[in-house]
Amino acid sequence: MHSCARISSCARKNDPQQYRDASQCVERWLAWSEEHNVVVHCFGNAHSCSDVDACLHRRNDTLVTAVCNKHSNESTFCLDETLYQCDDENDDESRAIRCADIKGECRDHKTHDGLSSRACISNAMCPAGAPESRCLDATTLLTCDNGAADRAKCDPGETCRLVRDENNEPTAYCAKPEQTQCDRVGQRYCEGNKLVRCAPAGARGAAEVLDCAKYGLSCDPTGAAAGCRVAIAPQAGCQDGNTRCRDQDHLEFCALGLRVAVSCKSLGFASCDPDGNGLEAACTIAH
Repeated sequence: MHSCARISSCARKNDPQQYRDASQCVERWLAWSEEHNVVVHCFGNAHSCSDVDACLHRRNDTLVTAVCNKHSNESTFCLDETLYQCDDENDDESRAIRCADIKGECRDHKTHDGLSSRACISNAMCPAGAPESRCLDATTLLTCDNGAADRAKCDPGETCRLVRDENNEPTAYCAKPEQTQCDRVGQRYCEGNKLVRCAPAGARGAAEVLDCAKYGLSCDPTGAAAGCRVAIAPQAGCQDGNTRCRDQDHLEFCALGLRVAVSCKSLGFASCDPDGNGLEAACTIAH
């Protein structure tokens, strides 16, 4: 509970909801633990927002940041056959790609939706008619967009998987072992006492299954969304799932169907801000 209160209070506004929402974080913590995810170890040892930020975002090369700062009015540009993709809000999301590594040249590019940018154009890797995504090897995903190539390594524990989309076209995505596809991203439902979530992946989605019973919980299909919850009724105060301030110090949120409160001061924050995460509360370092 304390780790998720810290994570949601430290997360950036454009981080995924599972980090910005303390209630979702608690449920995801079970899934992360079951997968022996390195994220759990990182978050478990985090004691400040700097620590949380280091868990959530990769550290960027200072040289990339310096080059991007010199081209602050350009989001993508070519320099010595290297493609720079710069994020002016988050330096650690900026990156540099040597186009030669994917048999391409750095030049002007029009995306499939007509937008202009710079990209690594590779006729060898992304010829006309090439699928939008395919596996280069067991852990490397290649994507093509109107001749532009991009390459990415799958996360630890994932492999690149080739499948067919709803139009029977070949596509690929990074998947965990035994992960199956699902059709509607965001859908949540119970199969017996197991919670099934359709998470973004590939052309459709990937079904993530969490065994609620393993943690002494029940899969509850009622409320705003299905979830693993403590087997008590009613789930007092958790129908809305909103995170709020109980008082100037305590952050209150739903954790597996129970309303809990965590002291912001105990986490090193100054107080609880009712609007800290936009519409929802968060701990803050400011009084």
